[in-house]
Amino acid sequence: MEQIRGFYKADRESAVTALGLHREAELAYSPIPTSSPSFTESEFRRRLFCYIFIGDKQLATFMGRPPTLSRRYVTCYMPLDLSDAQMMAGGEELQKIKNRLNADGWSPDGECYPNTITRSWMMMALIRDEILELSLGPPVEAYTTEARRE
Repeated sequence: MEQIRGFYKADRESAVTALGLHREAELAYSPIPTSSPSFTESEFRRRLFCYIFIGDKQLATFMGRPPTLSRRYVTCYMPLDLSDAQMMAGGEELQKIKNRLNADGWSPDGECYPNTITRSWMMMALIRDEILELSLGPPVEAYTTEARRE
C-alpha cells in the first residue's frame, strides 16, 4: 500500500510542475505569449502550490525520503494574508485591502485566516526543505572531493 501512496504523491507533484504552479506567471519563460492571470486566479494558484509543497515536505520528513519538490526551482510568491471574502472582492475595495497589507503580505488586522496558517506552514516548509537537503543529501565532504577533481 505504501508504494501506491508514493505513486499518487509523485503524480501530484508532477502535475503541479506540469501545470507550472511552481512558477510565478510573470517570471515564467514561455515562447508563446500568454495573458496574465487575474488576481484571484494567481492567489488560488499560489495557495494550491503551497498546500502541495507543504504536504511534500511533511511526507518526506515522516518517510525519511528526499522530497519531490525543491525550493530551488520555485518562483511562486507566497499567497497574501487575505480571507476568502477579501480575495474575492473586486475593484477599489480589493485595492484598499491590498494596500493595507505590510511589505511582506501580512494583514495588520490581527485576524487569523485559514491562509494565515498556510503562509506560516509554507515558511516552515521552506526551512524544512533546507533541513531535508542537508540531512538526506550527500555529506559535505562529497562536494569538496568533487570540486578537487575538476
